[in-house]
Amino acid sequence: MKSFSLLFLACTISYSVVNAQGKPVVINGKLMYLSTLSPVVTQEYSQAEVFDNGLITIKTQNGWKLIDYWGKEIEDSRSVTKPEFSDGVAVLNEGGLRALRHRIMDENGEIISIINARTITPFINGAACYKHDNLKFGLINKQGEEIIKAQYDDCDEIFVVNNQRYYKVQKEDNWGLIDDNNEIILPFKQRFINHIKDEFFLRTYLDQENPTKKNQWGREVTNYIYSIWSIKKGDVFERKISDASSVSSFLDYDKHIVRFQGETDWSIVDFDGNTILTYPIVHIRAISEKYLAIGKKQDEDSGPVYAISDYNLNEKTPYTISWILPIEHGFIPFCISENNRTGCGYVDENLQLKIPLNYTGRTYHFEDDGRAEVGNKHKNPDGYTTNLIGIINEKNEIIIPPIFHFITRVSDEYYKVVEPENYSFDELIRYKDGSPVFKRFNSIYRKYGKYYGSVGDFQKALVNFQKLDSQTIEDKLNIGIAYHKLGQPEQALTYLNQITNLKNSDVAVLALAERGEIYLSSNNIEAGKKDFEKAFSESNNNTSIKMRYGVALQKVKLFDESIQQLNDVISLYPQAAEAYEYLGIAQAEKNLLTEAVESITKAIQFNANKISLYYFRGQIYMMNNQPLKAISDYEQAIKMTGSLNPSGYHIRLADAYELSGNRAKACELWTFLAPHSEASKTNFEQKCGN
Repeated sequence: MKSFSLLFLACTISYSVVNAQGKPVVINGKLMYLSTLSPVVTQEYSQAEVFDNGLITIKTQNGWKLIDYWGKEIEDSRSVTKPEFSDGVAVLNEGGLRALRHRIMDENGEIISIINARTITPFINGAACYKHDNLKFGLINKQGEEIIKAQYDDCDEIFVVNNQRYYKVQKEDNWGLIDDNNEIILPFKQRFINHIKDEFFLRTYLDQENPTKKNQWGREVTNYIYSIWSIKKGDVFERKISDASSVSSFLDYDKHIVRFQGETDWSIVDFDGNTILTYPIVHIRAISEKYLAIGKKQDEDSGPVYAISDYNLNEKTPYTISWILPIEHGFIPFCISENNRTGCGYVDENLQLKIPLNYTGRTYHFEDDGRAEVGNKHKNPDGYTTNLIGIINEKNEIIIPPIFHFITRVSDEYYKVVEPENYSFDELIRYKDGSPVFKRFNSIYRKYGKYYGSVGDFQKALVNFQKLDSQTIEDKLNIGIAYHKLGQPEQALTYLNQITNLKNSDVAVLALAERGEIYLSSNNIEAGKKDFEKAFSESNNNTSIKMRYGVALQKVKLFDESIQQLNDVISLYPQAAEAYEYLGIAQAEKNLLTEAVESITKAIQFNANKISLYYFRGQIYMMNNQPLKAISDYEQAIKMTGSLNPSGYHIRLADAYELSGNRAKACELWTFLAPHSEASKTNFEQKCGN
């Protein structure tokens, strides 16, 4: 027989191993220790949830059971319903002949009580609702002792206010609130009771004088009256409330949205009974202590668009916001949608743009670790659009490119991610840099490389493509492009030359065009032209190749030939905005200013949301000594950026005002720009005096 001390030592060693291994996670149905990346057990589970208390609930063929972090089954833990720990305990029910027998298990896996009941809700602050065999509801503690005998028709929620428990229970059709002594706190006259926060509830009761009304579609519905009610003070408002919003953003600022009876406008009210402001429609959100998002409907079939205002309804932005969240950690996530122009980013508490509108899907709150999820829209092969998620920091540095369907942080070292092609398959990547943990997921580097290439970060694109175990011809093309963009043409040609002679290959066509650009920029003009002509021929006269050719010729100042290629594109595609843009630039370089204005104007006609087009046209107007027209375009460009920060557009605008003879306006802009621009500071000092 082993001595007690040896047994104790064995237990101590065993526990220290588990503590070192840490909390497991579920990866593709397998429980895995992240510290060693080894499985807990060999079995796979269709569903499993890991709790912080050392226990794991898993789905079996016959229901659910609990195991510990070693994979050992916990005795008497089988249940037909999923065990969920709440308030330090889980409710287990074996079902079958023992369906009325519930076991209460603590976080050590010990059964602390056995309770006979039809149902038991999760425990909150030591209490739970239970359904007796007589079909009535009462309340019990964790030891199975009755707090309140089963006498009610339903028991819905338990609230804790100032360390005192209150219970939402039902008699016949009405709800009320009672306390631990079964004293009635809110009479059984309520059709609904919703907890708002702290001591405040929204009670809903039938309008006895007018029990029905017609809704907006002409249907007769029950007519309810609402009231904000306090445990301490009773009803906060004497006036009756005909409607109350479910929007929760005001609760952080101790406010709520209601519509008083007899009024069409909505009111923002506080819990002291004061009305802060009124607004015609319910689409209004709190985003900070100082600012609101106020909405208006564009039409009946689309959602609202928002502007940001102060609490006096002074608008600070136009109505172009399609998505906005309240401030967290000093950042307000938002998206704009203006005609075909969309983008998502962040502003600070003073509405200054902190992170540009670089994302096309959504932006979300920053967390305590200084990171936030951001999303880009992605069209799947089935035609549906999804939001691909990535991670950034507060400097807008991309930690993990937005290529994943889901990202979940599972430890200090790892994220669990799902790729859009396979929603049911989990992968592990590192928290530090997003690198895949397992070699079989090495292809993630390919997606990272493509993303970084698409946003112009060719150094990171190159690094990721070079991490691939094997490279496809498309990878080699992308590596060649990255080297070209990084100003390393010889390395680029090493990769492109491996592709250009492939037959019937779209990748080879793109490689020819890329190599053509390199030759042209290296002053090997004839070789560059030859590559572009071959690419155009082998692509069945693809106009995008001709477009690239026109732009490449422009870069080496062959403007006449560039104009010819771009006109060819426009003859085939009269609405090609980009072709008109580059045509206008080439014409301006040739001093064909009237024609250049016409071309850029056409580009704006077909792509009115591209800010740089207004800047280009403004520049051409300045070249043509038309500063008043330039002023209009520069101001439009500034307006479209949505930023109050100084920019190159402001510098050009000041120049235009000076050229127009409006020095007062120029001086106003130079004053604004002086802290950020030495030239503007000099202009102010020399031309504006005191």
